Amino acid sequence: MLFRSQEGQALLDRIREMGMRADVQNRHATTAACYGIEQLLELLQDRRRRLEDLWLQRKIKLEQHLQLLLLDLEINKVSEWYRQVGDAYLNNKDLGDSLQAAQQLQDQHIRFEQQAREIQDTVLRLLRTADQLVHSAHYDADAIKKRLQQVDTTAEDFMIKLDTRRKNVALAVSFFSLAQTALRKLDEIEVQLTSTDLPRNSSALAEQHAFLADAIVEASTPALREGRILLERVGKDSGPAVAGVGGKVDELQERCNKLQ
Repeated sequence: MLFRSQEGQALLDRIREMGMRADVQNRHATTAACYGIEQLLELLQDRRRRLEDLWLQRKIKLEQHLQLLLLDLEINKVSEWYRQVGDAYLNNKDLGDSLQAAQQLQDQHIRFEQQAREIQDTVLRLLRTADQLVHSAHYDADAIKKRLQQVDTTAEDFMIKLDTRRKNVALAVSFFSLAQTALRKLDEIEVQLTSTDLPRNSSALAEQHAFLADAIVEASTPALREGRILLERVGKDSGPAVAGVGGKVDELQERCNKLQ
């Protein structure tokens, strides 16, 4: 169409040039021809502008559609990670049955948190991208907001649960460490109780037993308190997940009862 307009303008210029050399009678005909050509050129220009506007609108909509498609692909990838990887990790409630096992779980959690932070960074980037699309008058702005609200809610809920898991594992490490120390001290107390040379029914023996009874309480109380707090926090009915913690609390309590 642009080429046709250029041809028409060239023809118009040519006719005007010829009209300047024509006689009066032919000059009127030339003027009329020029007028007709000018009208056609204006129509062509108007049509070209309308087509350019339509093309620009179509181009903008196609670009926006592509942006939405790419955004959807990334949102789906993130959502799939939460469903497949994130939920699978959080479904593991195990807190270990020893200090070494709990420390391994803590190391595993630290590595997983790094991966989760990368996903969280992706979510934040998607939120910024979506905000830019909304403010650019995207034709599907409401749908964009809805999609991002869903993934943002999922991410927020996941990070809360992940933080709870981190605290539970840290408490498990603390408990098993305290329990290990307590059991070692109770071993030492048992040696003192069984190796005494003091006479039976003597005041010295009674004083030693009273002292060691206090030592038993002092040695075991921090670990027992930490273990019970942890069991209360995660729920005693959590089954195998807390079996190691529950078993260690019972072992420690039985050992105290035996020595007392």
